[in-house]
Amino acid sequence: MSRSCEICGKGVVYGKSGIHKHSGLWHNRAPKTARQWKPNLKTVRVMVDGQVKKIKICAQCLKSSKIMGKEASTTNTTN
Repeated sequence: MSRSCEICGKGVVYGKSGIHKHSGLWHNRAPKTARQWKPNLKTVRVMVDGQVKKIKICAQCLKSSKIMGKEASTTNTTN
């Protein structure tokens, strides 16, 4: 829950990245390093059933106004 969008479920993606070396030798090939891609999460205050709740949503859901479908009457972004 801490690193994922509460609307669409977008979360951290793990993978490997590497730089291509132009070398023909097997032991000199491009090193691959493990890394992770994190979603662009924003904390938003939403009015749900008369109570203000803070939820984390990704910037794409915030931009597309998917938050309005979650019974939200007002949204205020916090920094």
